[in-house]
This record gives sequence, structure tokens and C-alpha cells, in this order.
Amino acid sequence: MPLLPDGRIKDCKECFMPRSLSGQIGWIELCREFLGGQLLESWNVLVESLKINYLDTRGEMASNLLTKKLEWEKMYSISETTGLSSSDSMIVNVLQSSKFPFIVSADFDIAYSVVADSTDKTALIPDNLHYQKIKSLRF
Repeated sequence: MPLLPDGRIKDCKECFMPRSLSGQIGWIELCREFLGGQLLESWNVLVESLKINYLDTRGEMASNLLTKKLEWEKMYSISETTGLSSSDSMIVNVLQSSKFPFIVSADFDIAYSVVADSTDKTALIPDNLHYQKIKSLRF
């Protein structure tokens, strides 16, 4: 399976930005052609084959998995502290509010935020990310 990291996707997106001459919105058309109707189906296959369980932060499951109430304000605080995007900050917020001792991620920003936080949470990351970017960090 080929890898297409976030940075590369953004580069490709710029190449297909809307052009007034063609009358097409290149990136949108490309996504429609190659991704349309496929992502949800692929995700459902992964959920089934890997036995992925969602963390429901609003239902009964939340009381069993969260040690404190999940608050939007904390997400903003995480973003302010580490410059993390709002979506990544919410992921770290859920981790910090949960009983889970660790997160599995290949995302530098997530790993950076977990390392920068003084809680007892851990980020399980690929070796190359650890050795190239995280190991030398000192907070």
C-alpha cells in the first residue's frame, strides 16, 4: 500500500487548486473521482477486520472510560500551549481526560503534545519519529 503523508497530500492539493480557465475545481473533481463513495466503505472494512471500538464521549461508555468531564475549553488550552490543530488538540484532550494510559500515533504533533504535557500519559510512536524528532526534546 503506498503512503501519502499529509504534507504530500497538501502539495498535490495545491497543484489542483481551482482554475478559472478550466471551469473545473480540480481537487474537488479528483477527490470525487478517486475517493467518492469509497472512504466510508473502506473504513467500515477496517473497523470490522481490526475490531475497532469507538469511544463514545456522550453515552454510558463515557462514564466508564473518562476520569473527568470532557471540556472544549481544555482543547483550546492544549492548542494554545503547543500550537496543535484543533482536531489534534481534541484527540489529546480525550486522552488526558480518559483512563487510557497511552495513545498510538505516527503524528509528530500528537507525540510532541503528549511529551510536552506533564501528565502520566504516553505516546507509542514509530522508532524513526522517536529518534529523529522526539528523543531530543527537553521540556
